[in-house]
Amino acid sequence: DVEYSRIQQYTELCEPTGKLKIKNKHRTIIQDQVTKYDTNQQTTNLNRSSTLSKFEYQVFRALLDNQLVVVTGKNKNRTIVIANENKLYEHFNSAKEVYIIAANIIGGEFEVMAKLNGFSFLTSQFSPKRFAYNNNINIFVMAHGIWTKSKSLDDMNGNRNEIHLGLPRHQQIDEVLHNALTHISSRTTDKPLVFANKWAKLEAHDHRIKLCNLDMRGINRLSDHTNAILLFSGQPGPRDKTALQAIADTYGVNQSGLTDAWIMTKKLETSLQAITRTAIREHDNKRETNFYVQDYEVAKYLKQTYMPNAVIDFSLALYFPKREDKRRIDKPLEDAAYSAFIDGISTKIKPSQIIKNMKALGIPQATAYRLRNQFLERCNSTNPNYQPNSSLSHP
Repeated sequence: DVEYSRIQQYTELCEPTGKLKIKNKHRTIIQDQVTKYDTNQQTTNLNRSSTLSKFEYQVFRALLDNQLVVVTGKNKNRTIVIANENKLYEHFNSAKEVYIIAANIIGGEFEVMAKLNGFSFLTSQFSPKRFAYNNNINIFVMAHGIWTKSKSLDDMNGNRNEIHLGLPRHQQIDEVLHNALTHISSRTTDKPLVFANKWAKLEAHDHRIKLCNLDMRGINRLSDHTNAILLFSGQPGPRDKTALQAIADTYGVNQSGLTDAWIMTKKLETSLQAITRTAIREHDNKRETNFYVQDYEVAKYLKQTYMPNAVIDFSLALYFPKREDKRRIDKPLEDAAYSAFIDGISTKIKPSQIIKNMKALGIPQATAYRLRNQFLERCNSTNPNYQPNSSLSHP
């Protein structure tokens, strides 16, 4: 809050987009502070000391670079999101032609943003033919449905968890890893490459796996491995979605197209880069390679692009347990809640006490508030002259 107060002092909020911009009269002050902060990273000269925190520096640096900075929520739920755009396109403007060397750009963030900046694409005469893999490739789909962080953190009964607890076979991510490792150990002594988000904290499994960073592009030293397990989601998180919406608003496009590009880059292309660190990287490889991927979306992408001869196998795929809808309660409990509501308004007790009485019946707080509002509507519809305690109508 202290940091936001200072940021707020030098910026203004543009409604309804939530975008921040530096107040014109403060631009020189902010530029000086950012310059001092940059200098502090290279010298210990106290006379050049900046008063900015790291977070304030990041926000002001982004604003000075004309990046999108968006504020969402209020008070304790307030979040500042920085949407950094690639500045390569500014350099492209000075060239007649630009050649891109990449495994794929179709449908990804780079292509979408380049087109939004006015560029078009043609297949280069220098593009080589797509390499044909000649070894046996098995792609094991490890979960039905779409693999997400929230689903992977659910326990085996479908109860939600916010973090990975690291207990044996306790959460979905643990079960998937266990199933993959069991299957691999029954076929080979090869230590599999594992690609996961940092929040997964799989270091405890180091003796059984080779844990890799998600970005391993260009790495050649792992081609002795024939198995890879992919456990990352590649889905945009809440802050990412805010940034994507800000970019969509800026360019006047639909956010869904940017989300698709995000998934192509962060999930599908990253999955391709991950598995091609294995023995399949060697053009003369004849060894069988096995890839244990998050879901069918990844398996289909690999087969439809670079690995048409791959065999997709669902034998290891688990079903995510259906989460309990805690908003729904059975009829007897709803009747008991209604009785508590009627008793409360007839005796004119405080609205908060009515909620507490409902919670005492085993009803979650959010559900208690929802039921109270429903009961108020029911009373109003059955008795137009009904006048409850005015404070009860507050949400």
